[in-house]
Amino acid sequence: MAGDKFERLNKLLILTDTLDDDEDSDILAGGAISVDDMDDFIKDVEKLAMEKYGGATFPQLLEEDENDTVTDRAITRSRKKKAEQIVEAAEYITQQAIDK
Repeated sequence: MAGDKFERLNKLLILTDTLDDDEDSDILAGGAISVDDMDDFIKDVEKLAMEKYGGATFPQLLEEDENDTVTDRAITRSRKKKAEQIVEAAEYITQQAIDK
């Protein structure tokens, strides 16, 4: 029974703070949902952030940040993390091939 409940959770979500530390972003929360619920979940989180906590959407932030410094920093960190993950995967695949 419990397995059925978790089998439908096919989208991993991780909330990170990428602006606090240039070298190491903090993982603040994580969870999993069904991919079928993803669009509604994202809309609900955005609405909650703005209405309850006084947050802002990315388009609103871009309007206020003429130099896009917040966005640029977040994108740069995200790309760096992705690049590191790709390199790690490539190294693993290469090592597996060498070991054969």
